[in-house]
Amino acid sequence: MIHFIVIMVFLVSGAAGLVYEVVWTRQLSLVFGVTTYATATVLAVYMGGLALGSYLFGRWIDRSDNPLMVYAALEAGIGLYALILPILFEATQPVYVWLRHLDISYPVLAFGRALLAGLVLLPPTTLMGGTFPVLTRYWVRAREKVGQGAGLLYFINTTGAIAGTLLAGFYLVETFGVLGTTRIAVVINLSAAAIIWLVARRRATARDTSAMTEEVDAPDLSATTIRLALIAVAVSGFTSLGYEVLWSRALLRFLYNSTYAFTTMLATFLMGIALGSALYTIGLRRLKNPLLVLGILQVLAGLGFVASGFLFPSLEEISAGLIGSEIHSFADSVRLMFVGSALIMLPPTILLGAVLPLATALSVRGLASLGRTVGRVYSVNTFGSIVGSLVTGFLLIPYVGMQRTLIFMVVANLTLGAVLMASSVRSTVVRLVSIVLIAAMGLGSTYSLPPDFFMRSLPPHEKQKIIFYHEGPTDTVAVLEAFGSRAIMYGDRRGTASTSSFTFNYFLGHLPMLLHPGDPKTVLHICFGVGNSLSAVAAHSSLERVDNLELSPHVLDAAQYFWTNNGVLEHPKVRTIIDDGRNYLAATDEIYDVIMLEPPETFTAGVINLYTREFYESAREHLAADGLLMQWVPTGEAPLDQERMLFRAFADVFPHATVWSQGGTGVMLIIGTMEPLRIDYERLAEKMQAPKIHRDFEMIGVKDPDHLLSFFRFDEAAVAEFVANVEPITDDRPVLDFSMPRYMGSGFGLGAWTLRAKIKGWEGWTIAVERLKFYNDNRDPVLPLLENLGESAEVVGARIEAYRDAPPLKMKTIAEQDWKRWE
Repeated sequence: MIHFIVIMVFLVSGAAGLVYEVVWTRQLSLVFGVTTYATATVLAVYMGGLALGSYLFGRWIDRSDNPLMVYAALEAGIGLYALILPILFEATQPVYVWLRHLDISYPVLAFGRALLAGLVLLPPTTLMGGTFPVLTRYWVRAREKVGQGAGLLYFINTTGAIAGTLLAGFYLVETFGVLGTTRIAVVINLSAAAIIWLVARRRATARDTSAMTEEVDAPDLSATTIRLALIAVAVSGFTSLGYEVLWSRALLRFLYNSTYAFTTMLATFLMGIALGSALYTIGLRRLKNPLLVLGILQVLAGLGFVASGFLFPSLEEISAGLIGSEIHSFADSVRLMFVGSALIMLPPTILLGAVLPLATALSVRGLASLGRTVGRVYSVNTFGSIVGSLVTGFLLIPYVGMQRTLIFMVVANLTLGAVLMASSVRSTVVRLVSIVLIAAMGLGSTYSLPPDFFMRSLPPHEKQKIIFYHEGPTDTVAVLEAFGSRAIMYGDRRGTASTSSFTFNYFLGHLPMLLHPGDPKTVLHICFGVGNSLSAVAAHSSLERVDNLELSPHVLDAAQYFWTNNGVLEHPKVRTIIDDGRNYLAATDEIYDVIMLEPPETFTAGVINLYTREFYESAREHLAADGLLMQWVPTGEAPLDQERMLFRAFADVFPHATVWSQGGTGVMLIIGTMEPLRIDYERLAEKMQAPKIHRDFEMIGVKDPDHLLSFFRFDEAAVAEFVANVEPITDDRPVLDFSMPRYMGSGFGLGAWTLRAKIKGWEGWTIAVERLKFYNDNRDPVLPLLENLGESAEVVGARIEAYRDAPPLKMKTIAEQDWKRWE
């Protein structure tokens, strides 16, 4: 019964650990930003704490007579520290902002960020890292078998981690918020500590000193064998996280870039690790030559990921063939995500999951040093994982590409497997045959992979031609061409701008510049896209500087392929900054006349951070007194009541908010000011006659000021009524990050299968049409906002109303030679 209690406690402890990882990563992303480098810093520090804790507590626990009491203390320490972490997160932000203001190089800034992350994350993660060797010390004293005990505990803890991942990603954060979810995990830790403390008090764990030096039921192994086991566990950690980084990037091509996709992939990866531990515990531990088994596992894992490479180009068809092609519910989309992830990652990850308990069994000589050995093996594995994650993301993928990265890691597994297998036998002939055979398998399998299959699988249609492609540390960016139009496309097949979308992009860029009560001189433009809207901003003569804020440098590399941006990156008034919107505004002292945002789809993972009340409060601090902020809001991607939450967050910060339709489409533009918006009609008409602005409007089909004003939808009174009785989106409650991908209008957040989503005859586009109808049917007259009309209000109002029933603007395709006529 006691052992069952301990096992259950370790299970829920694993769940709490992954819940913490999810919420802490979210919270620190608000401090350090969501750039790949910032996220990698947080992950490296988190895993570094696990490695440090396993090493330190592994060495110390061998001197303790009551491992359960130590384990109880660790669980209590984790829970109590987690209670104060939100305060520490807030305390680090001013320090980080101060660092950003210093004239220091990026490496120094990265070191400072790592130091700050370490100050808050190392204590709890060090305690987490200590739980495995401490509990293994107790369990093996009771069970007398190291490999079986370590494998069972690793399986139990990882199974808990899977549950924590799924709970946090699919339910807890959405339902209870970030702080509420943290408190739930704290209760789990403290309850676990209390239960284990009671068990430890009632159970005498002291044993005879002779047992402390008793040899484990394992063969007498040499120091060389132990070193090989440690090398194997380090390389396995390296390749495991390397494969996870690689395939998590690649699988987004089919799973789309939603919070559920990341949750699904992580859960699938952890499932493989857990099943691998179970595989060792149930069967592999009985085999007579563990070093040979370790080598075979490495070889089979490498070959398994080669097989994943063959499957990947046909993954959509294979998945659809297994469970059907059409999506009738969110559950269908989740099944597709799990099937796709499992086909690619699960079999070889199971093999890698068996390595840790096997290496532990190989490394332990006696119970007297059990804790030290387990801690060393666990820390070496975790350290390898850290290096694998960083090297894969920042060196291998950007410099050699995803396909060569896959081959590199496969070769690493095969080489290690050959060394281990050769070391496990005495016959020189058998060694040579093994090495030659493995080398032949490696060469044959890797060179038979389809050439450039990661790149060739990106275009969703055969008629699209890739004219630019780059796999970088932040994302994969491509430019596709078809039917005379070019579009940007990311690694998840998401693309929101093209040479055809200039109609709506120009509209977005010009609208806030024209509605500003004065002559805006400084502008912050967040999210570059292909540069169309930034080009519209740069066309205004009053402009002195526009700061172009973009997260991915490779998006900027693609800009040269879009003639519709008019070469805006070379414009003398454009200053480009690589950063994310939240992080930049938290650290800068700049004040702007206009801030505009054109982010990706709102259900894309992490984008919700640009729609929270806290973000708008930060942005308001950087607006001039008469400044104006405009937010891009695609409609129909959430139930209407939840869509209202986006507007509520905005209206809570900007009391004078108005809503405009982006060219009559299903995208709304919400504009906020600190004073009531008043539009000088004659001044607007004069601004629109400027040559470059007039050219843009003529190209997109906006005929005159009346036509532009016809796209007005809600005044501030209507906005106030619209957002009444709903909660705002906040950093703590980013509800739509979870609910949007579930909604029919978003295509369930699935890129490759979006067009197959159908429920009772409804499709995503029909929902968007119905939502647009709602905004159009409930529109307000713009006339009360106008002044200095120059003629009667009835005449102006009639002209505007006449346009309101006209069809919306349409996307246009411009051949390059036609564009040159406008230059």
